[in-house]
Amino acid sequence: MGKKANQIEIAERQDKIQQLLVEGASAGQIVRFVSEKTDWSIGRRQVENYIAQVYRGFAEIADKDRPEQFQKAVQRLTLLFARSLKIQDYKTCLAIQKELNELYGLHAPRQMSAQIDIHSTSVSVRKWEIVPASQLKVERSKSA
Repeated sequence: MGKKANQIEIAERQDKIQQLLVEGASAGQIVRFVSEKTDWSIGRRQVENYIAQVYRGFAEIADKDRPEQFQKAVQRLTLLFARSLKIQDYKTCLAIQKELNELYGLHAPRQMSAQIDIHSTSVSVRKWEIVPASQLKVERSKSA
């Protein structure tokens, strides 16, 4: 193995690995690429560490960007709905409305009831029902 990479080299390596992941490369393909086509002089484990760091970066970006992406999706669908309605394409309007309903979570189950024994790992679900939080009851077993 060669000298330790500095921060700039590490960032460049992560950028290259990110590009390969976005293009659809598997971890094995990336390891092979690094060993055959770069002068990084690192082993499989370090490549896998870089891949994990890139995936953590993806997750952070997705978490931060989620509200903006949600709003953008709603706005795009609303615009498409208006345009489809204008040309009387009702089939597309229905599809768009279904997608909006899904985004907003309007297909939530209507009823729910669960029996949970805190002393075991089993849970049985009988039926679904949406109830206001003020009506929820917690019953505790006296055999605790």
